[in-house]
Amino acid sequence: MYTPDPDLPAKPHHFMSKRLGISISLVLFVLVLLLSYALCSLQVDRSTQAILADKNRFLLSKIDTMQIRLQDWRRTMLEQTNTLALSESVRLFAADMAALPSDLLDKSSRTADPGSNSDQLSLLDQREYMQQLLADIAYQNNLDRIRMFLPDGRKIVDSASDAADNHDDDLLVRQAITSRTLSFGAIHKHDDHFALQAGAPLFEISGKDRPRVVGCLLLCFPMDAALTTILQDKESQLRLVDLFPDRSSVFLMREDALQQLPLRAGVAGAHSLDFKKRPAMAGGDDVYSLAFISSLPNTLMLVASLPAADIDREIFHKSMQIYAVGLLTSLGIGLLLAFGVSCLVGRAHRASAAYFKALYTVIRDQKQVLDSVNDSMRLGLVLFSATDGVRIFNPEFAKICGGIPQDELAGKSPRDLFPQEAADKLQAGIERKIKEPSFDGVELALPGTDGKEHLYRVSLYVFLDRQEQDAAKEAPLPGSVVAIFKDITRFRRQAQKAQ
Repeated sequence: MYTPDPDLPAKPHHFMSKRLGISISLVLFVLVLLLSYALCSLQVDRSTQAILADKNRFLLSKIDTMQIRLQDWRRTMLEQTNTLALSESVRLFAADMAALPSDLLDKSSRTADPGSNSDQLSLLDQREYMQQLLADIAYQNNLDRIRMFLPDGRKIVDSASDAADNHDDDLLVRQAITSRTLSFGAIHKHDDHFALQAGAPLFEISGKDRPRVVGCLLLCFPMDAALTTILQDKESQLRLVDLFPDRSSVFLMREDALQQLPLRAGVAGAHSLDFKKRPAMAGGDDVYSLAFISSLPNTLMLVASLPAADIDREIFHKSMQIYAVGLLTSLGIGLLLAFGVSCLVGRAHRASAAYFKALYTVIRDQKQVLDSVNDSMRLGLVLFSATDGVRIFNPEFAKICGGIPQDELAGKSPRDLFPQEAADKLQAGIERKIKEPSFDGVELALPGTDGKEHLYRVSLYVFLDRQEQDAAKEAPLPGSVVAIFKDITRFRRQAQKAQ
């Protein structure tokens, strides 16, 4: 009876086992990569939405601030307009002038027809008194000009009789009389400053539910102070857009000076009210912006925006960090799976172990490269204990601390490392973070190695040592705080230059 050599089947079996182990390892590694990519993509989407939501909330706060400033100006403007438009003397004068024959409104007709009604001539004489009255009111309320018109659009009184009129004045008068509500024109250049005209209809004094319109007041308000107040900001790009027909323009602050620029072609119609990326309204690079149409005047649009390049750069860096962590995690998991499969295969265990050990060395080197990339970002990391001071830190934090040797940083408190003001502020932030986990962080001004003062954004995170907490169940320890120091001096200076 033939008996085969027991060593002969072992070789093909060993060969097939090795191929099977490699195939299974590759399949599992691909699955892990796909799963890791899907999870990282989901996390990138969440991070992107979180960043955009944070910017949206920031711009909403800027829009709210602009609305509050606009409401302050609107309140003063409405008080002045209502006081004059509801004055009985002004309304009676407009009603009497509207009842006069058209030929008597011209003073030359008085000389041509001396037999005119004496009451009518007396009313015409009051027009000079009304002109002086409106001039005094304009001077007292810091208005550029006040004019009175009849319902048919004819001007009867002008506080500045030597000033010229234009076509937009007639359009605004007709709009106010037709709509029977306060109407606004475009912000225009008046002498050496900006001004805004408002048309207020004048109603007859009667007990009717719908009184007749007997005239219209046209008031010219100076806008330089109001626009400067509304647009003053150092953290974002604030714009005020005048959407009055055929005169769309953008007002903004540049180098602390109020400027008027033409509205970019095709932007006004596409500029919705939601937060998104879009072309800048006055030209230039794209921005993430948020707009709001003012209710009064409804011809003004409030716009707050941030440079799209800065936000996109922040999103890109965050995405790269997520994918890098996902890649390292996938490699680590793939390594473990492959190592387990190779162990189950059996006979190629040692060779596979040596191979994966080399692969682990590559992964470690890649991690070191990633760590060096993170170090190049110049973030100072330190773990502050509530009782023991500095416990763990990186070299960048040692540079921030100045001339203190690294071997002497352990156990130091913030007051031992930084100037008193910055140390007190950081210590207060650490104590607050321990009590209020929702607290974000603080900003510190610290001297740099170049002899200049640097501004750091210090983000704080609560760190709980599980072993210490389990050992002190009856009297829990206050825990520790991780502080991340980020130099925002350059960013803040660039933002100030941009403003």
